[in-house]
Amino acid sequence: MSFVLPKAVLVYPHLMWTVALFCLLTISQPAVCELQTGYAESQSFTRVLLVGGIVHKKGQITSWSLTVIPAGVNKDEDESGNSSSDLVVRMLDSSGQTLAQATTGLEFMLETDPPIATDATSFGVDLPYPKTADRIEISWNGQTLVSQFLHSKLLSDVIDAMPDTSFREDLTQTREDLRKTVDEMDQLLEARNRKAALQLLVDVLRPRLQHVLAQKSDKKYALDLSKHDALERIDWIIQALRESAK
Repeated sequence: MSFVLPKAVLVYPHLMWTVALFCLLTISQPAVCELQTGYAESQSFTRVLLVGGIVHKKGQITSWSLTVIPAGVNKDEDESGNSSSDLVVRMLDSSGQTLAQATTGLEFMLETDPPIATDATSFGVDLPYPKTADRIEISWNGQTLVSQFLHSKLLSDVIDAMPDTSFREDLTQTREDLRKTVDEMDQLLEARNRKAALQLLVDVLRPRLQHVLAQKSDKKYALDLSKHDALERIDWIIQALRESAK
């Protein structure tokens, strides 16, 4: 499934996932998600990964985020073929094999009367999230714009999604310390040392979050995370990393 986010997110990026989640849950779109061969038709996925951001004509992606939701996904294959101008989002395993991919067309045009050309546009797709997922790649016009370890990106987005009122200690320093720990984990994943990355997450990052986050916080936006939400997502990432570290 794919969905184009309203142009308001170009001006107000914090609206992105509120709008994206609304689109995903309420609007029926043609399915463009493909599960690769080797997956049984009966295989079920308990998690879905939402991928969204802003694409610039010069070949850059900004304000992109990942969100995991506990839901199923329609596994209808897109039989029409992909255009070279389509944005392609791929889910890869640790060996680099494609587990699933989704495509969406891009229109660099504001829907005004008359339409106005723009240098950037928003996008959003969803993908099944199997436990063997390792890396997310986004390409356009045959060029890879993003290639990042899935779990470290998810952790970064969890940290960024915490409202300021969540932190009991110095806000700026706490976020910076947490991001540095995620960077360390990303380097371990790059070195294919998943067991050490998992240990860092379990022994350092999760206890640190448990300590610095207040039990209750005021949400400014609909998809701001509570302490419970953040730790729940961390636990899912731990579970996924344990699977891939076997």
